[in-house]
Amino acid sequence: MAEIIQPGIIRKAVLSEIEEWKKNPPEGYSWHSKLNNFHAYLPSDDFVDYGRAIGYFAVISGLLDVKNCDSHTGDARDGHSELFLSQTPRQFFEEIDKTIDEIPEVSLEKIKSLQHEHYEVSKDIHLYQGMPPEEEVRQQKKIEEAMKFIRALCEYTLPVYVELRVKGYSHFDLTG
Repeated sequence: MAEIIQPGIIRKAVLSEIEEWKKNPPEGYSWHSKLNNFHAYLPSDDFVDYGRAIGYFAVISGLLDVKNCDSHTGDARDGHSELFLSQTPRQFFEEIDKTIDEIPEVSLEKIKSLQHEHYEVSKDIHLYQGMPPEEEVRQQKKIEEAMKFIRALCEYTLPVYVELRVKGYSHFDLTG
């Protein structure tokens, strides 16, 4: 039988982990990079198929209602929580939405707005080898602008990430 850990202890551990990220970010990156693809699991009006970037892939691959334990086999299960593996992507996304609703200081509209601003800027980013230097500078500026929105989104939705971890999801469930 799995040991039950009190939510306060989990929250304290997750907050400590985040403080460590802030003190020691990966070389050449901000601490926000530790949240990797978290934004892709959050709601967005920019994706018509199930309203989020990752949801789009679940829909087109036919896995939206397939339990994660059935679609993640072998090494693909590494790092995932039992909670995540027991759910379908649809159930996982519904839990994310429910968690957003439970946190008074986080607004779904604000999340969608930050998502939209990020996707608007990043949809036209095209770096390629041998591009003219002035175009590369222009593209790098667009990347920097897109990253501002991602950093703002990470900061704003950090309470959602923390609460999802408290509920039993692993870091990898939320960022992988």
